[in-house]
Amino acid sequence: MLSTGIGNGIAIPHAKSSVLRAMTMAVGTTSGPIDFESLDGSPVRLVWMLAGPERTIGLHVRTLARVSELLRVERTRAGLIAATSPEEFLTRVAAAERD
Repeated sequence: MLSTGIGNGIAIPHAKSSVLRAMTMAVGTTSGPIDFESLDGSPVRLVWMLAGPERTIGLHVRTLARVSELLRVERTRAGLIAATSPEEFLTRVAAAERD
């Protein structure tokens, strides 16, 4: 298995479980860089965790793809890492969705 540290300071750990009833996400930034054995060797500052029911494979894959797509933009990544509150983080995600 490969690291879920996908590069550019981002990790997207994800899992499926028979005990979950709905897709669940948690997002966070780190106070400093952490080693995540990322594919590009760079430390991680943004962790976007995703867990969902085993039966929602399509939704799981689409969600991973969308998160990855949003985080490809350097301005978006930098803005999310710089956010100082959950509200600011969500505002920046919403702005990235509109772009």
